[in-house]
Amino acid sequence: MNSKIPKNAHEQAYGEAKSRLFNRIITVSFVICALIGLAQLIFANYTELLSTVLILTAIALSGLLHRKGYSDIAYGVIPLIGFSTLFYMVVAQGSKYEAFLLMFPAAIIYMFIFYSNRLVLVAYFLLSIILQCVLVYFNAGYNEVAFKDQMLAEYMNVLVLNLLTFLMCYFFVSNLKKSKLELDMAVDYVGKQKMELVRRNEELDRYIASNKQLTSYTDLAAHELKAPLRSVQGFAQILERKLSPKIEKSDQELFEIITTNTKKMSALLDDLRKLGKVDKTEIKVEVFGFDELMDEIKQDRRDDIDDRNAEVKHIGEVDQINGQRNLLKQLFSNLIGNAVKFVEADKQPVVHVDSEYQEDGQFFQIMDNGIGISEEDRGRVFQIFTRLHSESEYEGSGIGLALCKKIVDLHKGTITLGESELGGSNFMINLPDLEDANEKTDLKS
Repeated sequence: MNSKIPKNAHEQAYGEAKSRLFNRIITVSFVICALIGLAQLIFANYTELLSTVLILTAIALSGLLHRKGYSDIAYGVIPLIGFSTLFYMVVAQGSKYEAFLLMFPAAIIYMFIFYSNRLVLVAYFLLSIILQCVLVYFNAGYNEVAFKDQMLAEYMNVLVLNLLTFLMCYFFVSNLKKSKLELDMAVDYVGKQKMELVRRNEELDRYIASNKQLTSYTDLAAHELKAPLRSVQGFAQILERKLSPKIEKSDQELFEIITTNTKKMSALLDDLRKLGKVDKTEIKVEVFGFDELMDEIKQDRRDDIDDRNAEVKHIGEVDQINGQRNLLKQLFSNLIGNAVKFVEADKQPVVHVDSEYQEDGQFFQIMDNGIGISEEDRGRVFQIFTRLHSESEYEGSGIGLALCKKIVDLHKGTITLGESELGGSNFMINLPDLEDANEKTDLKS
């Protein structure tokens, strides 16, 4: 059988290892036999020298067969040489070599290394038992010793020793094959997982690319829609002024609906443009005072705060923060604005901004006493266009919290939502320390 072409990578590696081991066995056997032949030549032991020469010839032939690619045949020549030579020397020449019996267990181990076919292994095992029994018989002197109890004991010893060797080798090889099968299955599983990971990475790359295109398209679409929207609003106002002396109160309400909805649409487009700009932002890190930022936000939100008589205050220890100032201002302004807005009409809004320094940055909590958000809804409030209440109850585009999440992601931070000790919502933000002031860092999510 020609075993030059292995079935797979594992068999190829195993075949190469067997080939290297066989070459070493050939080399060692040839050197030892050559030394024995030299000693026989020096001491003029020509009878046994002939056997040694035949063995050397057979070893050389075995090496040649292996080199030509007939590995399985070459592997079998070595034990057959040993068996035949020993049989000839004991049976034909009448020599006594009891120590050679120790070679047979080694031959069994050899066969398990180089062969995997069970029939071949069993055939060599039976041949080994038969040869050993014959050698024991001739070593004991068949003319002098009949079939006695001692001879039976010798045969039993041969059988037990070889059987134990065979079973131990079989047990070891069987477990080795089982382990190899499990390893192959694990490698196959890892390979499939790797392929799946590559596929998902490709999908993620496509998703990121399409998301970037969608973001750019959203920004462009919002920009382009602003102009016709302004035209609609302007022409509606002109038409209202021209027809005001002639129209009834019910018609006047229609113009108010047009004005209200165009303002809502304009606000929605503004929020979409902000979201699109945030996605394309390259962070410019600045260091600035947090209390100063809070004062600006309260000044910008003064109308809403005064209208609801809201209490907004910073009660934390953070006095400086680093990041892109305009984005962080938008983040805290949106959260404070929501905290003021989402409160029952007959209740004074209370908003506490708590802050503290941590090892890797700052931690903020924006707590309010508003209507709160149920636990089952907290996981989706940061998704774009998510509204938990009707527009008639609370105004909004459903983009504000999605925008907050984008800003926090750009700053490599986290934002989560919990329950406030004031009775409403608690937005918790971790912002890590970024690079020094004025150093640009690309932190796109």
